[in-house]
Amino acid sequence: MRTSALPRDRAMARQLRLLLPLLLLMPAAAVGEQAPLPVTARPAGELFVAIERSAPATAIALQRTEVPARLAAPVERFLVEVGDRVAGGDPLARLECVDATDARDAAAARLREARALARLSGLQLERVRRLRARDAVAAEELDRAEAEHSARLESVAAREAELARARRDVDRCEVSAPVAGMVAARHRAVGDFVQPGTPLLSLVAVDAIEVRATAPAESAASLLEATAIAFHSGDRRYPVDRPRRTGVIDPATRTEEIRLAFSGPRPRPGAAGRVHWRSSRTAVPADLLVRRDGRLGVFLVDAGRARFRPLDGAVEGRPAPADLDPGVRIIVDGRHAATDGAAIELVE
Repeated sequence: MRTSALPRDRAMARQLRLLLPLLLLMPAAAVGEQAPLPVTARPAGELFVAIERSAPATAIALQRTEVPARLAAPVERFLVEVGDRVAGGDPLARLECVDATDARDAAAARLREARALARLSGLQLERVRRLRARDAVAAEELDRAEAEHSARLESVAAREAELARARRDVDRCEVSAPVAGMVAARHRAVGDFVQPGTPLLSLVAVDAIEVRATAPAESAASLLEATAIAFHSGDRRYPVDRPRRTGVIDPATRTEEIRLAFSGPRPRPGAAGRVHWRSSRTAVPADLLVRRDGRLGVFLVDAGRARFRPLDGAVEGRPAPADLDPGVRIIVDGRHAATDGAAIELVE
């Protein structure tokens, strides 16, 4: 009985030896025959979006002029209010002018007196000259008359200068705008006694205005290369251009100050708002980004396989700058299930 079973056992062992390589190959075959992942893809150029950014900003006046008093006197009245626009030479305020007027009138009287004395000394000099010509007076008398007349003429010149100063003081009773602008502030009240040099008002030049924006340091470069830049304040939009970096980064906020010039209408100085700009770089929409191995990027079609392309600087929920060829195809449907190097099948 044992002898009859040997041929059968040997036959089974030979069959197992033949089947064993096939059994070992079956898992590999199954993996190799895994169905490709169906996906849809579109050219990157059709998917690119513009990067819209903004930063807080303020319209600032480049020229601020403090208008001082030029006379020691009380403030009689102000002729403008804060916010008024004035032209150069327009009256802004008036100082009490009684003392200055009295000083002017007194100077004018002294000048009239000096001129009268000068006329008298001139007549005396002429008489002495005639007498000297007839040798009726000594030479010393002529010298004395000439000296007297010269002194009277010098007195007239001094009194004329005194009157000119007094008239200027009267003119300074009225405080005028040195430049065109807008009244930004009043520093004194009616009745205040002021000295020469005391600031009365502040003017800002309404035409010399630019924007001061505070942008994150990493966004400053994109603002310099941006297109369609505008300052938005309230419901108004003001085009701006020529952005300039100051080069100074605030270490606390990591922001940099950028200055921009208005290219059209201007708001009032001090208007607050935001600068909006469109980056010149292309970007992938935020909803196409996927995360693999801790990095955000997109899947590209590469000869029938999915290739993960990380995007430097990509942030969750924001369009990601991408230097991709517009013709390369980005996987749209199926991107969440894709893995780097996996076989894919493009479907409509």
